[in-house]
Amino acid sequence: MCHATSFPRSADRYPTTPRPCPDYEVVTVRHVSHLTTATGLPVTVGDIRLVPQPENSYGLQKQISQEIIGVGRAWGGRSDPSPVDPPHAILIVRDRSNGHDPWHVANTLSGKLERFLLITRLLTASTVQSNYIVSGPATLVSLMHPTLNVLRDPNVLRLRVRRTVRIKGDEEPAFTALGDLIDSAEVRREGMAATSYDVAMNKFNGSYRESGPFEHLVDLATALEAALLGGEKETEGLSLRLRTRVAALLATEADSGEALFRDVSRLYDIRSKLVHGGQIPEKELRKLINGISTVPESAKNSFVTAVDYAVDRMRDIVRRAILARLCLAAKKDAPWPFIGSTAVDASLAGDKGRAEWRQHWRSYLSELGVGYAADQPRAAVEFLSKEDR
Repeated sequence: MCHATSFPRSADRYPTTPRPCPDYEVVTVRHVSHLTTATGLPVTVGDIRLVPQPENSYGLQKQISQEIIGVGRAWGGRSDPSPVDPPHAILIVRDRSNGHDPWHVANTLSGKLERFLLITRLLTASTVQSNYIVSGPATLVSLMHPTLNVLRDPNVLRLRVRRTVRIKGDEEPAFTALGDLIDSAEVRREGMAATSYDVAMNKFNGSYRESGPFEHLVDLATALEAALLGGEKETEGLSLRLRTRVAALLATEADSGEALFRDVSRLYDIRSKLVHGGQIPEKELRKLINGISTVPESAKNSFVTAVDYAVDRMRDIVRRAILARLCLAAKKDAPWPFIGSTAVDASLAGDKGRAEWRQHWRSYLSELGVGYAADQPRAAVEFLSKEDR
């Protein structure tokens, strides 16, 4: 609650009365990389406004200062904390405080932007990353000061591959459809400390945060297990079962089941050595990484770049696995509901069963108007490339 701040000469003679909190707009702005618009002009998707960095511009701080009054105090004299990995844009969302805690409003707005990015990543396989967040009032009269939260070290390049997304402004139906699918998942949470569904989502989205590539590979492997194995007990056949399900469910003409099976095998080999503390000779690791089907020849001479291509491959496999799992559990007559027991491997053992399950989840996405999300995305490019900016 908000109360007037006063200093009466006598509390008995001059009692104070509570005053309502002022009603003003709270604005949260998130600076991101690898996200822009198709026209180069600002667009709006739902209640989120996306403003791309203009060509030949040195930053978006001026635009942010127009959205949040007094934001200069948040910068604290520091330079623009955005990294050198264009294209850049800012996502803007706002709401009125209505007398409530403005920091609670700002946190809610930040959650909306995080959800927007999650859906963007699931639909497009974008490499979009958050750089920093600024929150504050849109008016001089307020109960909060602008704050800056830097999410990435601007002097360290963590991602050496790029897949830019260009928002057109007509994506709201697609975003709403996938958001509703995520929210409608019937997952049993009562009495559960964690669910495989939530682990898959959190690990997938967390793989875009600042960390090392091998940490991302471990987290993404956990996400893949959570998406396609759920709470199944670990056995010696777990890895084989996982590879088989990936190949059966995600295979397309452009991305064969054989390629998926081999790539997951290599990526899991790396993951197992990392998790169990095994030593990996550089020569062996290079061989495993360079054997990933999506690592281009041009990247094989740069080990760090090849590793990022491998992470990108694993992330896309997890992305499609999550979408497949959501769709296979979505309807009342769904072949693989989240609750209960399903003979998954028996259903996928034959050609007919595999084809039916693949068709089921791909058709469901098409019904939602986002059928393109089921396919392998276009190839990523190296960060120094002039392409895809």
